[in-house]
Amino acid sequence: MPAFHEMLLNCKAVIVASPINWNNMSARLKDFLDRCTCIQNFYLLGKKSLTVNKIFAVLINGHEDGAVKTAMDVFLYFQQMGYIFAPFGFAYKTHGAEHNAKTDSQYFGASEKLKKEVKGIVDNVLEMLKLDLERKLKDRITQVCE
Repeated sequence: MPAFHEMLLNCKAVIVASPINWNNMSARLKDFLDRCTCIQNFYLLGKKSLTVNKIFAVLINGHEDGAVKTAMDVFLYFQQMGYIFAPFGFAYKTHGAEHNAKTDSQYFGASEKLKKEVKGIVDNVLEMLKLDLERKLKDRITQVCE
C-alpha cells in the first residue's frame, strides 16, 4: 500500500474503473479505498491533505443494476480525500444479469457508445487538469472532517 499511497499523492488525476458487485464496487477496490483512510485522516493529524484539488472520474460496468450507487460510493471516498469530480466524470454500462463475465467483456469491448463515453471522460479529466485547479485553489479550500 505505501507504493499506492505514493502514487495517489503524486498524481494529478485518478480515473477509477470498477465492476458492479451486488450493488457495490469490487471487493478489491473497496479494500484499496479502505486502506486510503490514512490519506483522508491527514486533517485529523493537523496536516494538510496532499490530495486536495486533484481531479477524479469513475467508470462502472457490470451485468446487474447498481451502477449509479456504485459510482457514488466510490466518489464519496475520493471526495473525502479532497478530490474534485470532473464534469460528466461518470459513465456506466450494464449488460443484464443473465450474462456472465466473459460475455460482459465481449459486449463492453464491442460497444462504440461506451468507447465514446470513456474517451469523453478522459478528455474531461484532461481539460480539468489544464485549469490547474490544484495549484490555483491551494490553501483556499477548507478541509473538514467528522
